[in-house]
Amino acid sequence: MIIGQADEVYAQADMIIKVKEPIEPEYKLIKKEQLVFTYFHFASYEPLTRAMMESGGRVPGLRNR
Repeated sequence: MIIGQADEVYAQADMIIKVKEPIEPEYKLIKKEQLVFTYFHFASYEPLTRAMMESGGRVPGLRNR
């Protein structure tokens, strides 16, 4: 299946695999329990860290509280 829009991909996928970390327009697309497997450099960008914590997604390397 080929899907052309990022919002469609995020809505349908249980797991997202990316080469780079999510960009700001994608933050709101990550849903609870969705596995996001990518390179994260949380120390360099606090908004990314907070967005991933608030998403409820499963992000390896990030301990959600």
